[in-house]
Amino acid sequence: MGVPPSRYAPFGMSQRQRRLRTAGAILLLLVAGMALFGARNPYFRSVASPQVTALAREAIVARRAGAAASPRAEAARRVVQTKLITIYGYWVGCFLLTTAVVAIALLDVREIRNELLLARKAIWQRIDEEARSRKEPAS
Repeated sequence: MGVPPSRYAPFGMSQRQRRLRTAGAILLLLVAGMALFGARNPYFRSVASPQVTALAREAIVARRAGAAASPRAEAARRVVQTKLITIYGYWVGCFLLTTAVVAIALLDVREIRNELLLARKAIWQRIDEEARSRKEPAS
């Protein structure tokens, strides 16, 4: 009930390659979904309404001057600050997942290179064995 062996069986995917490619594909889909969601969602486009932004600026100017801002201005500043932290956190998470996709791709490349190295070694060993068998005199 398994897959029939092919003539390319030595070059089939190993379990590790299958796992790496599955994890890479899942992460890549996740990153693509996050990027599309972040680009299309209005929450990520503007920080706040103009009134809230003006109040937040008022609170920032008051803080820099050492004066106390109105409670509404402080609340607006906290709203804008929380929204910015959320947006930056979202994109940092997306960037970290993208970095993980690249790392998994590099691991997959390393696995392929190791497999090719082993195949090359096996070919050279087979060539050496055939050459030695030809040199031996027939008894």
